[in-house]
Amino acid sequence: MLFEYAYYFNNFDADAFSNENMLPGNFIFPLNEKTGGSQPGLFRTLLKSNNKFSFCLADNLVQYGRQYFKEEIIQNLIRLLFLPNYMKQGDKHVFFVKQPDGQQYSLDAIKTQLHSELKKQGIRVQLIEIASVEEALSNNAGLGEAAIIHPLPVNSSGNNADDACLKNITTILTNPDLFSRKWIIPVSSRDELIKKNNELEYIEKQLRVTDPLKVRLIELYNTAIHKSMSMTSENELLKFKLENSANYLQLIRKESHGLIQEIGLLRLEIHRLTQQIISPGSSFQGQPTDDPDFIMQLQAQIMAEQNRANETLTWYKKEYEILPGWYKKGGQLLKVITGRRTFKSLFNKYKNDQGRKSAGKD
Repeated sequence: MLFEYAYYFNNFDADAFSNENMLPGNFIFPLNEKTGGSQPGLFRTLLKSNNKFSFCLADNLVQYGRQYFKEEIIQNLIRLLFLPNYMKQGDKHVFFVKQPDGQQYSLDAIKTQLHSELKKQGIRVQLIEIASVEEALSNNAGLGEAAIIHPLPVNSSGNNADDACLKNITTILTNPDLFSRKWIIPVSSRDELIKKNNELEYIEKQLRVTDPLKVRLIELYNTAIHKSMSMTSENELLKFKLENSANYLQLIRKESHGLIQEIGLLRLEIHRLTQQIISPGSSFQGQPTDDPDFIMQLQAQIMAEQNRANETLTWYKKEYEILPGWYKKGGQLLKVITGRRTFKSLFNKYKNDQGRKSAGKD
């Protein structure tokens, strides 16, 4: 489809949502006792479905107390969020918010509690407000990522919209301030879903015929947005890997410094023991310097210390020295980004390396 639609049901119907009965698409259901309660059949139905789904926070939630919302609805909701077909934006689970018409209720407390409870489970949430067309046109700058709800009236006869209605809907859908948003289409039954789905297909078909240039521009925009989202996700993953690699590299370097110091101490100990054999001193008082057993014991100790030093050095080379160049360079770049090193110092190191190479060739 040219635009991004999601069908909003006023309640969940397991029979209607099954693959045999439901049209393909994205669906939104209100969060209540039926969708957030302990319903084994609900989990099985959603798991088997090929359609994506999400939940909406609506004014019906104000009737539930804070404790009930936490212990019943939230606890049963968490298992549904891990289904593969739950609607997500990046790594965040999407919830839609439909504010009450009047000012007597507010969903702010519920939104805060939802964020807080799901965060404890390691679940990140993206809340998307649902606004009417009129609200979107009058306050577009302050809507953020709000979705637009449109009733999409259908003729009782079942025929497609007349020219006047079609022109009005097309003008709204292609409005420069609205076309890139998600469109929420309310439906009350499967029959109404089929009618409105056919209506949307007809509207987009007519739009392609009457204004192909505008359609092409919208398609290019959609492609650019999808690529941008993909690249953003990849960059986040690369950033995470780089940060982990930098931390690992830092640990290896810290360990290697300790090992190098230990190697130095071991070599000093080997030297001291060697001197004791060559020039017997007072370090081993009480031991006869001409005792063969004592000398063999010292030699065995020297060999053991040498082996230990060699094993330590071998481990260091294996864990650090063979790391690829890009891995080490990534650590240096991360130092520059975090301010622990200047960008200019990278070039100074490069010049010094080149100078050493030239000197080696000479």
